[in-house]
Amino acid sequence: MGAKKKVLIVEDDRIVRNSLERLLSNDDCTIDVVETAEEGIERFSNAHHDLVVTDLRLPGMDGIDMVSRLKQQDNALPFIVLSAYGEGDDVLRAMKLGAISYFKKTFDALEVLNLTKQAIFNQNGDKPQSRKLTPANGTEAEIAMTSPGDKKTTLDDPNLSEKFNKLYRLLAPIISLGRQGSGITHNLNGPITGMMGHLELMKMKNPEMREPVDLILSLTKKLRDQIAEIQTKFEYENLDEDQVIDINQVIRAEISYLETDLFFKHYIECKPNLAASLPNIKARYANIALSIEEILINAIDAQRGKKDGKIYITTSTDGHQLKIQIEDEGAGFSEEALERAFEPFWPELNKDEEARIRAGLGLFMARQWLTEQGGEITLTNREAGGACVSIALPLSN
Repeated sequence: MGAKKKVLIVEDDRIVRNSLERLLSNDDCTIDVVETAEEGIERFSNAHHDLVVTDLRLPGMDGIDMVSRLKQQDNALPFIVLSAYGEGDDVLRAMKLGAISYFKKTFDALEVLNLTKQAIFNQNGDKPQSRKLTPANGTEAEIAMTSPGDKKTTLDDPNLSEKFNKLYRLLAPIISLGRQGSGITHNLNGPITGMMGHLELMKMKNPEMREPVDLILSLTKKLRDQIAEIQTKFEYENLDEDQVIDINQVIRAEISYLETDLFFKHYIECKPNLAASLPNIKARYANIALSIEEILINAIDAQRGKKDGKIYITTSTDGHQLKIQIEDEGAGFSEEALERAFEPFWPELNKDEEARIRAGLGLFMARQWLTEQGGEITLTNREAGGACVSIALPLSN
């Protein structure tokens, strides 16, 4: 067996840095992680690396200038660049310097992994066609998403085309928020940490203000914990690989995340009954978290006409499967819904009274994601009124 390959990751964002480190760590590679270009140069000078993965924008020296210096030591050094913004000029600089690929955050984890393997093990298979960088209008770079010989996909059915156009309008702000989510939560952490430090200092210098300051601190800590949960959600949902998952933690994180829906926060009482010492499962985090999220959103939407809605969440295990039950006190499933709820675009794409598009994809996608993990989802109605969605997932081996 040959020597392990060495990969250097240069990234100042903790979440992205940790995601890359977990993604690329395996029996064939050792990973070095640093936060600045200067640290990257020092680490590379002390030990040669087979690949560099770097952010374009770094504190101090930028990623391109760092790679230029590293290439003075190894002109054939392969490198991958990341950017939260996709600046055209910088991307062109990277490609001229010999970057094997460029990824906008949030990146495709599987594609980064495949390109890394090709770069460091000199695998001579077909070059990846999914991300070729070509100059556009001489000033920007664009990503060509097809390879030669691919047939162009067209939407000849005008009804299908209209549905996808509406669906895109629905998803566009969500996709945009997802791309920037890690940066937003990262930027919030600094001010919150500084605020807490000042509050502690104020309490020390002004003992008479201890009670109101403690109240502010408790609220600030709650905000910090909610941001940490959202950071975890962004981080793990971006990884296209199985993780060891605590299902109770996933449920708590989804409840916290959905409190951004003010109707849910103020008018629905959520009653989790989560079993203690529940065994973990091994699955793709996004498949589980997004399935639970879609089911909870359906339960919220089913009660939007009420001011005293309730959602009950129960977890349990029979030793073979992990079970999740989500119930609400809405109108329940109609006979047609019980037959068609897992069809895509059912009900049809419509606008609600607040002009929000209802996609008709929630339960359809939830079943796709859960089936991929060997799970099952069933729909029933509660005897006391309302809907019940049950999930069964196989326990990890």
